[in-house]
This record gives sequence, C-alpha cells and structure tokens, in this order.
Amino acid sequence: MDFRFSLKCYSPRCKPVKNNRSNEKPMSEGKNLSRRELLRIALITGIPIVLLSSCSNRIFGGDFTSTPGLVRDAASRGPGPLPAAIINPRSTEICLNSRISYHAGWSGTASDQWLSNVLHACRKAPVTSDPVLVYAATPDNVYLYDPINHGLNVHLAGNHRGDSSSAFQLGFASSSVFDACVAQHLAQVASTALWTGTSSQLGSCPRSSDTDYANNNWSPAKTVQTGITFGIRTVGGFKTTLRAISSDGSLPNPSTDGSVYFDYAVTSLKYGTNFESTALNLQQLSQLLWSVYGCTDHTASGGRAALTVASAVANYYLTRRIYLVSQMGVHRYHNRIPPGDGLTTRDHRIELLTSDDVRESLRQSIAGLPSAPGYFILCLDTSQVTSRWALTDVGYAAGSALVQATSMGLNTHFRTDFTTDERTAIQSITGIPSSNVPIAIVSSGLPKKLADITKNKSIVPEKATPNPN
Repeated sequence: MDFRFSLKCYSPRCKPVKNNRSNEKPMSEGKNLSRRELLRIALITGIPIVLLSSCSNRIFGGDFTSTPGLVRDAASRGPGPLPAAIINPRSTEICLNSRISYHAGWSGTASDQWLSNVLHACRKAPVTSDPVLVYAATPDNVYLYDPINHGLNVHLAGNHRGDSSSAFQLGFASSSVFDACVAQHLAQVASTALWTGTSSQLGSCPRSSDTDYANNNWSPAKTVQTGITFGIRTVGGFKTTLRAISSDGSLPNPSTDGSVYFDYAVTSLKYGTNFESTALNLQQLSQLLWSVYGCTDHTASGGRAALTVASAVANYYLTRRIYLVSQMGVHRYHNRIPPGDGLTTRDHRIELLTSDDVRESLRQSIAGLPSAPGYFILCLDTSQVTSRWALTDVGYAAGSALVQATSMGLNTHFRTDFTTDERTAIQSITGIPSSNVPIAIVSSGLPKKLADITKNKSIVPEKATPNPN
C-alpha cells in the first residue's frame, strides 16, 4: 500500500510553516512531505495529521469485484467521500487499556470526522473469507460504506437507527463472524483514540440488539454478524494504570502506553505469511497476550474485571482457552487468579502444558499455517463453538493482536475454519484439552521486511502504575 501524507490546519489563522533552518528549503503549500518531516512538523505545530491513502481494489482484504453491481448501484446515489482520517496522539496500548463499552446514556450528534476515523480503521482489517460490508445508520440514512473511496453511499433512505439516542450505528455483514468482529474491534478502539477528555466524547458498545435490528430492518446484502452503537456521552478517559500483573511471575508486566499511535498503526497493519525465524522474547509474548485478552482498569457487567476487548454481557468466553505455542513449548494463558475462572479477578500468567517445541508438527498438520516463531491458539468450549456471541470474542481478540503486533513492528496472520481433522490434530500436538475447540490461530513474529512504521521519538511511554490491591 502506498500512502501519501499531507497536513491540514483547522485554524483560520494557519499559515505556511516558515523554516528557520538555513540548510533546508522552506515548505510551501501543497508540497509532498516525507513521513519523518511530516511527524516533525506536526509535533512542532500541534497540527493534526490528515491521512490520504491510495487504495488497491480490495474491500477489507477481499476482492472488490465480487460485489460490483451492489457497489455501482449504491455509488450512483451516494453523498460522496468522507473527510480524510486524522491521526490522534494516542498509543495503541493506552487505547486498549482505556477501551470500554457503554450500553446507554447517549445524546448529541457525532461529527463527520469522527465517523470517518472509525470507518477508516475498520477498512484496514484483513479478511479470511469474503469481503466485509459495513453499513452505517445515521439520523439521515442507512449508508453502505465504500472503502475504496472512503465514502458513504445511500443504501436505505431515512432514519433507520435502532436507537434514536445514538449518533450512528454500524453493522458488519459477512459470511464470517470472525472477519466481521476483527473489523468491529478496530472500529471501537478507533473511537477511543478520538477522546480528548471525559465529557462529550464518542462512546460505543457492541450490542446483540443492534445486530438483530440491522438484519431485520436494513435489508443487508449479507447477514450482519455484529453491530455496534456509537453516541456522545461522558467517558472514563485514558487510563495507564496496570491491572494485568502476574501472580506467579511467569510473565513480565505489559506496557499500558507506547510510542506508536493507534491511528498510525491501523493505517499500516502488517498482515502476511512471511516471518523471520527470530524467536519472540518473553516481554513481547507478554505484551501480545495482554492485548489479546488482558485485564484493564475498568469493571464490566456484574462486577467482572474487564479486558482489552469487548464480550457479550461480559461472559468472556475465551477465559482459560487461549494457548501460546512458542520455542518455550505450549502454555495456557490465564487472565484470572487460580484456579482461573473467577471473572471478577485479575491475573497475567502462563501455565506450562509441555516444554516440547511442537511448532513444526503444527505447521505440517495445518494447511496454510505460516512458519512463524509464535502462535496464539484461540479456543471455545465445545458447547459454544456455534454461538455467535462466543465467536465474536475470537474476532475481537485477533483484531487486538493484529494492531498490537503492528505497533511492535511484528507481522500477523490468521488461520480459521479448521476441519474436524485439523482441530483434532491441533489438540493432539499441543496437549490442548478436547473440551477446548480451536477456532483460530494467530501467527506472530518479525516480518521478512520490517514494518514501515515511524515511531515518534518525542513520545515518552508513561510508566504503568500497578494497583497495590
């Protein structure tokens, strides 16, 4: 993907930047800037960064030509492109640590810029099957999002929001619950990155009622697998307090703030099958595990300790069902204190299943699994493998791993839709209990070609503050 960058000043007093360095040419309006120069000027001036991208002919990683008639029909009626997405100065880690679902309490309207940033994030999500279609319901119309031109095209005229107090609602339509939820998670985290305080901010919540309403009232071309409501309300603000602390010292503390902005990482997501063989160290594995399903600083429904990702009614279906396969062997990840199933508790530890390095055996048994230094196997209980709400957790967790890995300069790949034989092979090779059914494998490691992410050196990560309790 080839990205071009420009600056846009939102102040009427903004003038071209005057360069006082004698050995550099003055900047003129409309001049193309390098990423390094762009970031330097943005830091000096405080001007938001506006991202303009030239996109390939794909929808969320899928082939755009698979639905040409649908898009052509919608495009002839659409209101045009959205504003270019801006990059907010919030790291991936602080956004994941601060992400929270608010079930109600909405009021007011959202700006086109906020809608633009949210949609821009989900347009970057890769897919494992067919393209994801995103519908956006506003007070005016229900729109079909055009990811190629970053625009809205009228799908259904009139106000068809399921919640009249919301600013807008999104529905993610796909044959794959996993793909839809990867995209939706990125959209929710993008709304968190937009916060500038606590009052009159963009809150959000994935709700089963949103999904059902979209399918029954929006006439989607595919089944809407997950829906989410966005609205203006008071939010908790950004949190750096670390709540994911290992009770047995098996994992080092993850960071709750970092040096790569979420909006920048989501623009440059590193997804592919080419990995270096370099092993991931324990600090990297700890950070990735936390991003996938780690504890954060807020409390969810029923007093349950919340995580980096949403979960239907805070049921947290992946609890005790995430496995790490690395050079150290096979480990089960725990985000709750022993015995590991108390959802009101917090922990961050790994339990050894076997010290054998089974990675090569896993690759030989699973078609399409790349040769990567680390694998995260996301499982569900046998009673939940067909539950849409349990499956949403898997997509959210994978999407979280993807953006966190990108922020760390790592590559990611998803493998889903296992056959019965493949699932049995995974369990046999790793020692995963038969009651834990593999749903997805997230591969992680250094890419063959390092991620093209410029880390802003002036951003000093805040030291996490462990809670003494």
